[in-house]
Amino acid sequence: MLFGVSAYYDWCYNTLSESEKEHALNLLIEKGDGMYNNGAGGWWRKSFIQNHLWINAASLMVAGAAIYDDAPEISEKWMTQAEIYYKEAFSALPRDGSTTEGFLYWQYILHTKEKPRGLKK
Repeated sequence: MLFGVSAYYDWCYNTLSESEKEHALNLLIEKGDGMYNNGAGGWWRKSFIQNHLWINAASLMVAGAAIYDDAPEISEKWMTQAEIYYKEAFSALPRDGSTTEGFLYWQYILHTKEKPRGLKK
């Protein structure tokens, strides 16, 4: 949900009413903080070699990018944490690029790592 609402907020920003912007931003901050705070104790937090960490880190990164202009302090906090997750994941993965989940899951880490670059307001 966090990833999808982030894309909606970013891609539709110029067409949203002030009320819709406020609602979406508040939802992103609520859910993003939940993801950020859950990372400290979430079961996926230390699952470096499987896709749940990668997907959650990507969602946090994309949400941070989407709200950057409206909440830069929160954005920086989320994106910094997501980058830490990715660094930990990459350090735990084999150097040859393989994963225990196979290619179809391996693509998540590469695919989701690139998403924030496509976001623009």
